[in-house]
Amino acid sequence: MTVNNSIYPTIEIEGDSKTVFVTTMDKETLFHEEVVESESIRVDFSKVFP
Repeated sequence: MTVNNSIYPTIEIEGDSKTVFVTTMDKETLFHEEVVESESIRVDFSKVFP
């Protein structure tokens, strides 16, 4: 997922459920072990969660 927003998104990680919450001005989205990219920063959460 690529986050394109004029305001930086908030990325919250919930380790027990391996869930990534990405919150922007428009919406909140949940991800499980996916790649999240914003402002040229790319994190592959499938490699973060063992």
